[in-house]
Amino acid sequence: KTKLAGNFEINSKISEAIKLIQDENSVAVHVRRTDFLDPKISDYSIGICSDAYYKNAIRFIKDKIENPYFIFFSDDIEYVKKNMNTENSYFVEGNAGFEDFYLMSLCRHFILANSTFSFWAAALNNSIQKTVCVPEYWYNAPLRQAEFIPPEWERIPIQ
Repeated sequence: KTKLAGNFEINSKISEAIKLIQDENSVAVHVRRTDFLDPKISDYSIGICSDAYYKNAIRFIKDKIENPYFIFFSDDIEYVKKNMNTENSYFVEGNAGFEDFYLMSLCRHFILANSTFSFWAAALNNSIQKTVCVPEYWYNAPLRQAEFIPPEWERIPIQ
């Protein structure tokens, strides 16, 4: 832990994102695409979360959370900007994976991809007031739920 923390330097871009995350009712939205678009991965079992899932989750958060501010994290941020842009949004880009993970874990609420990256960012967040949205089905083939999802997390329809 000390070795990792010793190598982590907070630059001005990260500081700006931290301030935004702490000042707003921040909702991390993780959209994983590029490797999940590979047929060897997506056809096998995991699959990619649909745009409908993200729209349903954003709607759910807007209905439940006062003044949500959506912080988008993605390996395909241009796709997200084009297809998931909503009011009160910030797009995180140009960081290393561990920087995105750190920023994501600081958010107050979460909309997860079916990915252990965002799962652990939400799980390691200690807030008891967080709302966490996950896809109704974590796996594609066959459609099935993940046993490791905490029961208090919200399962959101994928269609």
